[in-house]
Amino acid sequence: MLNSSSPLTFSVFLLLILTTGCQTEAGYTVDRVSSPLIELGRHLFYERRLSLNNDRSCGICHEQAKGFTDGFVRAVGTTEAVHPRNTLTLLNVSGRRALSWVDPNLIGLERQILVPLLGSDPVEMGASELIDEMLDELNGDPRYQELLATLDSPALDIELLALSISAFVSTLGTYDAPYDRYLAGDSTAIGELAKRGERLFFSHRTSCSNCHGGVDFDQPTHDRHGWFNTGLYSIDGGLYPNSRQGLYELTGAPADIGRFRIPTLRHLALTGPYYHDGTGATLRDVLSHYNAGGRLITSGPYIGDGRLNPYKDHRIQPLDLTQPELDELESFLLTLTDVTTVHRSEWSDPWLRTD
Repeated sequence: MLNSSSPLTFSVFLLLILTTGCQTEAGYTVDRVSSPLIELGRHLFYERRLSLNNDRSCGICHEQAKGFTDGFVRAVGTTEAVHPRNTLTLLNVSGRRALSWVDPNLIGLERQILVPLLGSDPVEMGASELIDEMLDELNGDPRYQELLATLDSPALDIELLALSISAFVSTLGTYDAPYDRYLAGDSTAIGELAKRGERLFFSHRTSCSNCHGGVDFDQPTHDRHGWFNTGLYSIDGGLYPNSRQGLYELTGAPADIGRFRIPTLRHLALTGPYYHDGTGATLRDVLSHYNAGGRLITSGPYIGDGRLNPYKDHRIQPLDLTQPELDELESFLLTLTDVTTVHRSEWSDPWLRTD
């Protein structure tokens, strides 16, 4: 498996990604620029009538202006209940297999989309008991009748809903950040501080790219995805907070305590706060935690020294970077953000709203 552990292999991998097509889980090939299926999916992505209280949509929990996250520490569903985890970005999500923080078996956008729509633990959109009535209402809407006519489809059902939203979300990909342009030959696309940060990122000293490799900076060296305990907590000898225990919640194996999927490092300037539970307020907070080899919490309900967590991955060790070196690394990471994503009209809300 091709993995990015250096700028050279990264640029080769990027070329491969940019020359591949966009295909849904069901095998429906879509044009990244314009497709009736994508346009139907865009309307449904921002459709609030698919939520229990008409106050949620995919696009509310994944806002374009916030890099298709919600900006909250942890997500909030239609019942106003706070969820256990932070909202992941949808940018470049079609390049991933596992799609949640925890479950390695939740693979494929068409399957994932049904979880926030119909799931009850936690309640996100809360549509499970009303989905048939919701679809009936949408099928009576002239806008949807027009969109369905372009697909020669008589009606919107749950399968077409999942397929079309998946097709739209699959277009939310971009590889035109400053660092991408720098790799393509524009030596002025990033500054000298970021160039020094790039060298640090790919160095043996930090080994950042051993876990954050690949074109989306979320791929470990051994597989497409990885789940790791990075020493965020160590409560009572190694535990994480309830409902935030990582793979342990699925397996019950102590070795899986605190293991969460490696997230992408792209678009960090838009997608804070960070970590699986949003407790990384700033990118500098995150870098400081890794520089220390774990996070020390000295007050509140989660007191403990994550640096000493017995389940922490062995690769998380103190880096001893200086403050200027942390400045360099942060500067490099910010070059992985494509700020044009917040303005792209083809990804925007098609419904006229006053709120």
